[in-house]
Amino acid sequence: MLEPPQRGSMWRFGFDVPPNYNDMSNYCGGKDNQWTVQHGRCGVCGDPFQGPREHENGGIYATGIIGRTYESGTTINTTIDITANHFGYF
Repeated sequence: MLEPPQRGSMWRFGFDVPPNYNDMSNYCGGKDNQWTVQHGRCGVCGDPFQGPREHENGGIYATGIIGRTYESGTTINTTIDITANHFGYF
């Protein structure tokens, strides 16, 4: 998710955060892991449900820096960059 930038992609926009060079691979640990092992569950920002949860509070990419803020009820535009279709959806 590029706009608003998700925690693992904020480095691409100049935020002082650790770079996640695999930010396009947040896919819950893979289709089999998400649906067969975890019964559809997924962690925050596409982390595997069972961990490691690098995007949650305490994780390497959860630095406390907020990428964007919005007023409650505001309609926003988003930008999603799909680099490969693995039958996912938004």
